Amino acid sequence: MKKCIFFTLCILILFSTHSTQAQKDNKQKSASSGGSCFAGNNSVINLGVGFFSSVTYRYGKNGSYKYTQTPALSLSYEYGLPEKIGPGHVGVGAYFGYRAATYRFDDFYYLNNRYYYEHKWTYSYWAIRGVYHLDDLMNDKAELYFGTTLGIRYTKYKFNPNSNDPFLYNYELRESAVRPNISLFAGGRYYFTENIGAFLEIGYGITWLTGGLALKF
Repeated sequence: MKKCIFFTLCILILFSTHSTQAQKDNKQKSASSGGSCFAGNNSVINLGVGFFSSVTYRYGKNGSYKYTQTPALSLSYEYGLPEKIGPGHVGVGAYFGYRAATYRFDDFYYLNNRYYYEHKWTYSYWAIRGVYHLDDLMNDKAELYFGTTLGIRYTKYKFNPNSNDPFLYNYELRESAVRPNISLFAGGRYYFTENIGAFLEIGYGITWLTGGLALKF
Protein backbone atom coordinates (compact mmCIF):
# COMPACT_ATOMS: atom_id res chain seq x y z
CA MET A 1 0.00 0.00 0.00
CA LYS A 2 2.86 2.38 0.85
CA LYS A 3 4.45 1.66 -2.54
CA CYS A 4 1.15 2.51 -4.25
CA ILE A 5 0.90 5.85 -2.40
CA PHE A 6 4.52 6.71 -3.22
CA PHE A 7 3.99 5.84 -6.90
CA THR A 8 0.87 8.02 -6.98
CA LEU A 9 2.72 11.01 -5.50
CA CYS A 10 5.51 10.62 -8.05
CA ILE A 11 2.98 10.65 -10.89
CA LEU A 12 1.29 13.78 -9.53
CA ILE A 13 4.66 15.57 -9.28
CA LEU A 14 5.48 14.56 -12.86
CA PHE A 15 2.09 15.79 -13.99
CA SER A 16 2.50 19.22 -12.35
CA THR A 17 6.03 19.59 -13.77
CA HIS A 18 4.83 19.09 -17.34
CA SER A 19 1.42 20.76 -17.10
CA THR A 20 2.43 23.98 -18.87
CA GLN A 21 3.86 22.20 -21.88
CA ALA A 22 0.94 19.75 -21.85
CA GLN A 23 -1.57 22.57 -22.16
CA LYS A 24 0.18 23.84 -25.30
CA ASP A 25 0.37 20.34 -26.75
CA ASN A 26 -3.29 19.65 -26.00
CA LYS A 27 -4.36 22.83 -27.77
CA GLN A 28 -2.51 21.71 -30.88
CA LYS A 29 -3.89 18.16 -30.60
CA SER A 30 -7.43 19.43 -30.05
CA ALA A 31 -7.22 21.58 -33.14
CA SER A 32 -5.81 18.78 -35.26
CA SER A 33 -8.34 16.21 -33.98
CA GLY A 34 -11.45 18.29 -34.56
CA GLY A 35 -12.10 19.16 -30.91
CA SER A 36 -11.80 15.62 -29.51
CA CYS A 37 -10.89 15.28 -25.84
CA PHE A 38 -8.71 12.20 -26.53
CA ALA A 39 -6.27 11.94 -29.41
CA GLY A 40 -2.97 10.32 -30.37
CA ASN A 41 -0.09 10.93 -27.93
CA ASN A 42 -2.47 11.95 -25.13
CA SER A 43 -1.78 10.44 -21.72
CA VAL A 44 -4.41 10.05 -18.99
CA ILE A 45 -4.13 9.00 -15.36
CA ASN A 46 -7.24 7.82 -13.48
CA LEU A 47 -7.21 7.96 -9.68
CA GLY A 48 -10.28 6.00 -8.60
CA VAL A 49 -12.28 4.88 -5.58
CA GLY A 50 -14.78 2.03 -5.53
CA PHE A 51 -18.11 2.47 -3.81
CA PHE A 52 -17.95 0.39 -0.62
CA SER A 53 -19.04 0.92 2.98
CA SER A 54 -18.18 -0.87 6.22
CA VAL A 55 -20.86 -3.13 7.70
CA THR A 56 -21.13 -4.17 11.33
CA TYR A 57 -23.27 -7.02 12.65
CA ARG A 58 -24.02 -7.09 16.39
CA TYR A 59 -26.04 -9.47 18.50
CA GLY A 60 -26.03 -10.72 22.10
CA LYS A 61 -25.35 -8.71 25.22
CA ASN A 62 -21.63 -9.21 25.50
CA GLY A 63 -20.21 -9.52 22.05
CA SER A 64 -20.28 -8.83 18.35
CA TYR A 65 -19.11 -9.86 14.95
CA LYS A 66 -17.63 -7.00 12.97
CA TYR A 67 -16.71 -6.94 9.28
CA THR A 68 -14.97 -3.88 7.82
CA GLN A 69 -13.21 -3.14 4.56
CA THR A 70 -11.10 -0.30 3.26
CA PRO A 71 -12.10 1.83 0.28
CA ALA A 72 -11.22 0.12 -2.97
CA LEU A 73 -8.47 2.23 -4.54
CA SER A 74 -7.29 2.10 -8.13
CA LEU A 75 -4.68 3.76 -10.31
CA SER A 76 -4.50 3.45 -14.08
CA TYR A 77 -2.41 5.00 -16.83
CA GLU A 78 -3.29 5.23 -20.52
CA TYR A 79 -1.34 6.43 -23.56
CA GLY A 80 -2.99 7.16 -26.90
CA LEU A 81 -1.31 5.53 -29.90
CA PRO A 82 -0.29 8.17 -32.48
CA GLU A 83 -2.21 6.71 -35.42
CA LYS A 84 -5.96 6.16 -35.51
CA ILE A 85 -7.29 2.63 -35.82
CA GLY A 86 -10.63 2.63 -37.59
CA PRO A 87 -13.05 5.36 -36.46
CA GLY A 88 -11.19 6.14 -33.24
CA HIS A 89 -8.03 6.05 -31.15
CA VAL A 90 -6.60 3.22 -29.07
CA GLY A 91 -5.14 3.80 -25.62
CA VAL A 92 -2.79 1.30 -23.93
CA GLY A 93 -1.54 1.28 -20.38
CA ALA A 94 -1.65 -0.36 -16.96
CA TYR A 95 -3.99 -0.77 -14.00
CA PHE A 96 -3.52 -1.37 -10.25
CA GLY A 97 -6.29 -1.89 -7.69
CA TYR A 98 -6.19 -2.55 -3.93
CA ARG A 99 -8.55 -3.18 -1.02
CA ALA A 100 -8.44 -4.94 2.35
CA ALA A 101 -11.00 -6.50 4.72
CA THR A 102 -11.05 -7.57 8.37
CA TYR A 103 -13.39 -9.92 10.23
CA ARG A 104 -13.29 -9.68 14.04
CA PHE A 105 -15.07 -11.92 16.54
CA ASP A 106 -15.06 -10.89 20.21
CA ASP A 107 -18.02 -12.78 21.66
CA PHE A 108 -15.94 -15.30 23.59
CA TYR A 109 -15.46 -15.47 27.37
CA TYR A 110 -13.13 -17.69 29.37
CA LEU A 111 -12.64 -17.40 33.14
CA ASN A 112 -14.55 -14.11 33.09
CA ASN A 113 -12.20 -12.59 30.53
CA ARG A 114 -13.29 -11.45 27.10
CA TYR A 115 -11.27 -12.55 24.08
CA TYR A 116 -11.20 -11.85 20.36
CA TYR A 117 -9.58 -13.00 17.15
CA GLU A 118 -9.27 -11.48 13.66
CA HIS A 119 -9.04 -12.64 10.06
CA LYS A 120 -7.56 -10.27 7.47
CA TRP A 121 -7.67 -10.34 3.68
CA THR A 122 -5.94 -8.12 1.13
CA TYR A 123 -6.83 -8.05 -2.57
CA SER A 124 -4.85 -6.52 -5.42
CA TYR A 125 -5.19 -6.56 -9.19
CA TRP A 126 -2.30 -5.87 -11.58
CA ALA A 127 -3.15 -5.64 -15.26
CA ILE A 128 -2.40 -4.23 -18.68
CA ARG A 129 -5.21 -2.18 -20.17
CA GLY A 130 -6.48 -1.47 -23.67
CA VAL A 131 -9.10 1.21 -24.37
CA TYR A 132 -10.93 2.23 -27.53
CA HIS A 133 -12.09 5.85 -27.96
CA LEU A 134 -14.65 6.16 -30.73
CA ASP A 135 -14.69 9.60 -32.38
CA ASP A 136 -18.49 9.65 -32.55
CA LEU A 137 -18.72 9.23 -28.77
CA MET A 138 -16.59 12.24 -27.80
CA ASN A 139 -16.33 16.00 -28.08
CA ASP A 140 -13.88 18.54 -26.65
CA LYS A 141 -15.18 18.10 -23.07
CA ALA A 142 -16.59 14.59 -22.69
CA GLU A 143 -16.26 11.07 -24.03
CA LEU A 144 -17.49 7.51 -23.68
CA TYR A 145 -15.05 4.62 -24.13
CA PHE A 146 -14.74 0.88 -23.61
CA GLY A 147 -11.93 -1.60 -23.19
CA THR A 148 -10.44 -4.65 -21.53
CA THR A 149 -7.89 -5.55 -18.88
CA LEU A 150 -5.67 -8.63 -18.70
CA GLY A 151 -3.72 -9.35 -15.55
CA ILE A 152 -3.42 -11.22 -12.28
CA ARG A 153 -5.38 -11.07 -9.03
CA TYR A 154 -3.43 -11.55 -5.81
CA THR A 155 -5.26 -12.49 -2.61
CA LYS A 156 -3.59 -12.79 0.79
CA TYR A 157 -5.15 -14.15 3.97
CA LYS A 158 -3.77 -13.90 7.50
CA PHE A 159 -5.08 -15.03 10.86
CA ASN A 160 -4.01 -12.21 13.17
CA PRO A 161 -1.31 -13.54 15.54
CA ASN A 162 -2.12 -10.71 18.00
CA SER A 163 -5.34 -12.46 19.00
CA ASN A 164 -5.71 -12.82 22.76
CA ASP A 165 -7.80 -15.98 22.45
CA PRO A 166 -6.21 -18.34 25.05
CA PHE A 167 -6.77 -21.40 22.85
CA LEU A 168 -5.18 -19.80 19.78
CA TYR A 169 -2.18 -18.19 21.45
CA ASN A 170 0.93 -18.24 19.25
CA TYR A 171 -1.13 -19.67 16.39
CA GLU A 172 -0.67 -18.04 13.01
CA LEU A 173 -1.95 -18.87 9.54
CA ARG A 174 -0.96 -17.23 6.25
CA GLU A 175 -2.17 -18.13 2.78
CA SER A 176 -2.03 -16.47 -0.64
CA ALA A 177 -3.28 -17.12 -4.14
CA VAL A 178 -2.52 -15.73 -7.61
CA ARG A 179 -5.04 -16.09 -10.44
CA PRO A 180 -5.10 -14.81 -14.03
CA ASN A 181 -8.01 -12.55 -14.94
CA ILE A 182 -9.53 -10.85 -17.97
CA SER A 183 -12.40 -8.37 -17.77
CA LEU A 184 -14.32 -5.86 -19.87
CA PHE A 185 -15.29 -2.33 -18.90
CA ALA A 186 -17.00 0.80 -20.20
CA GLY A 187 -16.59 4.32 -18.95
CA GLY A 188 -16.86 8.03 -19.48
CA ARG A 189 -14.88 11.17 -18.70
CA TYR A 190 -15.84 14.80 -18.41
CA TYR A 191 -13.14 17.49 -18.32
CA PHE A 192 -13.65 20.66 -16.27
CA THR A 193 -10.44 22.14 -17.71
CA GLU A 194 -8.11 21.05 -20.51
CA ASN A 195 -6.26 18.72 -18.15
CA ILE A 196 -8.48 17.93 -15.15
CA GLY A 197 -11.72 15.99 -15.18
CA ALA A 198 -13.76 13.19 -13.61
CA PHE A 199 -14.34 9.62 -14.74
CA LEU A 200 -16.75 6.78 -14.03
CA GLU A 201 -16.26 3.15 -15.11
CA ILE A 202 -18.43 0.04 -14.96
CA GLY A 203 -16.68 -3.33 -15.10
CA TYR A 204 -14.79 -5.47 -12.65
CA GLY A 205 -11.36 -4.07 -11.86
CA ILE A 206 -11.03 -4.01 -8.09
CA THR A 207 -14.78 -3.20 -7.88
CA TRP A 208 -17.74 -3.22 -10.27
CA LEU A 209 -18.15 0.58 -10.17
CA THR A 210 -15.28 3.07 -9.90
CA GLY A 211 -15.14 6.84 -10.10
CA GLY A 212 -12.61 9.56 -9.44
CA LEU A 213 -10.17 12.07 -10.86
CA ALA A 214 -8.82 12.05 -14.43
CA LEU A 215 -5.57 13.89 -15.28
CA LYS A 216 -4.65 14.41 -18.95
CA PHE A 217 -1.28 15.56 -20.24
